Amino acid sequence: MVTNVSGRAAAAEASSYAKVKVGIVCHETAVPDFQAALRTVPAAVPLFQTYRYRDQALEAAGKLAGEAEALLFSEPDAYRSAQQLIAMSVPSGCVALSGTSFLRALYKAERKFAGTGLSVDTVAKRQAEQLWTELGEYSRPLYCCDEDVMADPAEVVDFHRCLLAQGHTGIALTGMRHVADELSRIGVPSEWIAPAGQDVAVSLSHLVSAAGMQSQSSQIVIGIVRLSPAACEPEPSAAGAKERERDIRRTLASFAESLEGEFTQLNSQEYMFVTLRRQFEHVTHGCRKIPLAKEVERLFGLSLNIGVGFGSTARHAGAHARMALARSLQAGSGTGFIVREDRGVMGPLEMTEPPKLDLTLIPPDRLRRAERAGMSAAYLSKLMVDVIRSGETRYTADELAELLGVTLRTAHRLLVLWMDDKMATIVGEQRPAGKGRPKQIFNLVFLAEMTKGMVSA
Repeated sequence: MVTNVSGRAAAAEASSYAKVKVGIVCHETAVPDFQAALRTVPAAVPLFQTYRYRDQALEAAGKLAGEAEALLFSEPDAYRSAQQLIAMSVPSGCVALSGTSFLRALYKAERKFAGTGLSVDTVAKRQAEQLWTELGEYSRPLYCCDEDVMADPAEVVDFHRCLLAQGHTGIALTGMRHVADELSRIGVPSEWIAPAGQDVAVSLSHLVSAAGMQSQSSQIVIGIVRLSPAACEPEPSAAGAKERERDIRRTLASFAESLEGEFTQLNSQEYMFVTLRRQFEHVTHGCRKIPLAKEVERLFGLSLNIGVGFGSTARHAGAHARMALARSLQAGSGTGFIVREDRGVMGPLEMTEPPKLDLTLIPPDRLRRAERAGMSAAYLSKLMVDVIRSGETRYTADELAELLGVTLRTAHRLLVLWMDDKMATIVGEQRPAGKGRPKQIFNLVFLAEMTKGMVSA
């Protein structure tokens, strides 16, 4: 019997967030733990399919395949079967049972059969033994089921039964509900390693993050390029205009080709390209640089405006591209903006080669101090231009490495030198959306000082 449990409360709570439809395939007794965990992951909108018997798990997963943006399984064996028999095109995973879930099952087992040996399946041997040692259980035996046995539930049952019959164990811990039911039927004491709320929440968060990244990378990108004659550029003759138009089309088509996208001319002034966000971000260095304006101005004497829109559909991406172009036209020629899927605006983008700063404008004493701390003139010029343009003096090491065109290792070395000379301080952390360590944020205080000096000059 496959039942469909509606998680209305969790879906309502998630409505104000960027939502991901997560198909949850779980044993019917695990639903309360999942519903409790969902309250801590508001970005996940649950689509529950529950089952009572093992052979119903695949049917439950199949019902979600076309609707869910991610799939989460409560039991590892159900997940393994789905991987083998169902073509899953969305991010998928299983709740890791080696954390709070395993500890909870151990606690329950201790209350029933304190001081006896244990047999365990589902949890990896290394993880189980490490936890067993950390709990100080050196004298009591722990038997872990081999991974190659896990594919056959009957062999898993036999593993636990034989150890009990030989007097090695007093209770079995299993991550498979149907194995726990069978052990109870044949009189083997057991405890089901049910998914605990904390482990469910962690697995949900990772899955939502993966689904969000996949969804973003496959978004449609539409860019609209508007060209207009530069103020000092004379109009070409009729014959020259046709030849120039062909050359312009060739140049813009080459840019679209670098994006692995399609290109078309909308009218005499506007051109459009269509691509995917994954490729667009790769070519534009994370949506920061579109060095097309300089080439168009150098070759054809034309100024350029670009509006780029992201969206899950072509209609949304096109509407956002028009909004971005309007913002670019307001900002002046040679500018580009992006309107994201949430209508957030990115820009102005770097459309030409980065300008250089006249370092004679910087007070000599501050310039000498920067040089003593390993700051070359080229680095200083790039940093000052970026600060003047953005008004921001805070960077992560990754951002600094990209801005200066150096390796991450070099960026870290420079930051250490600057901190030693009191030219930079750590002011916080940037936490990643999914897995990974947080990145430190550095405030380059000497840049603010130099800007003040330039203003006063």
